This record gives sequence, C-alpha cells and structure tokens, in this order.
Amino acid sequence: MKFLNGFKTIIGLAGTVLGVILPKIDSAIITGVGDHVYGIAQGVFGLLLTLGLIHKAEKRSGVTP
Repeated sequence: MKFLNGFKTIIGLAGTVLGVILPKIDSAIITGVGDHVYGIAQGVFGLLLTLGLIHKAEKRSGVTP
C-alpha cells in the first residue's frame, strides 16, 4: 500500500485530534463549515488513521502485498 507513503498515520492522527479539540476551542468554526462537512472530515481522518495503523501492522508482520 503505497498510498501517501507513511503520511497516512500522521495526517489521520492530526486530523482526528483537531476534530476532537476544535469544537471545544470554538464551536462557531464547526457551524461555519457545516455539521455534515465536519462529519465527513472526521470520517476521512479516521479512515486515514486506521489505514495507516493497519499498514504499520502489516509491515511489522512481514505480510506486505
């Protein structure tokens, strides 16, 4: 899986953390972009984080396709 070459986990983790912290800092940002866009962004960052962790586990076990 060469998609983003190692940046999946970093981008996913940063986006997930921002997605949790941002509404606590200023909820007007979330209402400004829309709840549906915020939900989609959380899903994308969560997926990137999951794919990055799975890829790291595959590399550790030596099962890289």
